[in-house]
Amino acid sequence: MSSANGSAFLVDARIWDDERFYKLSDIAQNVYFYLTTSRVRGRLPGLVVTGPASIAEALRRTVDVVRDALRALVRATLVEWDEESRVIRIEQCTASCPNQYIMIRWFADFESIPDCALKWKHLATLRLIVNPTTPKMLQAWSETFEQAELEHKRKRKLEEEEEKQRAAKRAEMDMLAAQLASDDMPTVRRPSVDDCQLALPIQEARALPMPSLSDVVPKEADLPARVPAQVIHLRPKT
Repeated sequence: MSSANGSAFLVDARIWDDERFYKLSDIAQNVYFYLTTSRVRGRLPGLVVTGPASIAEALRRTVDVVRDALRALVRATLVEWDEESRVIRIEQCTASCPNQYIMIRWFADFESIPDCALKWKHLATLRLIVNPTTPKMLQAWSETFEQAELEHKRKRKLEEEEEKQRAAKRAEMDMLAAQLASDDMPTVRRPSVDDCQLALPIQEARALPMPSLSDVVPKEADLPARVPAQVIHLRPKT
């Protein structure tokens, strides 16, 4: 057991009898205890912001070994890990929150956690730990965690509505583009009766024999007789 700012954080001793835990490798168990007992956990129970590189440096291990250990913990359902936001949620976490001042400190740490699904999923666990039953605890919870959750849901709803509007706009633009593309394409017209009647004389003309060169060029006998040229002799004047 350790304490931070008056709040006690406990590691359940029954973890040693948990089949999910004792079947893990030594390095995976070391990573689990590092997440639950080291300073990296902060004041807020159950949520840790760290990554394989930081853990590897603290445990003097390689990053790949630590990453595999984290994934083993995830498969064993002992932790949940958001790799993008570097948030790790520990499933089994216990703590003591004796008054509203401790809760307010927890909320300050909660707000500093990167926004992700694990953060808001952990609210249910925090409520069980806090167990706000007294009027002061209920008021503090309402003004901190509950208010933050309501604001988060409101933002999510607005984002979903905006996304629906964007999706509808994209679908409308795609439909308009498809219509424009179909209008630009040349239409194929069925041949009419007039087209068929016009095509018949053309086909008959194509069937006629082509005239030869002798039929086109006139023969020499058919040409008019040539007039002999007259020679005129000019005499100089005397």
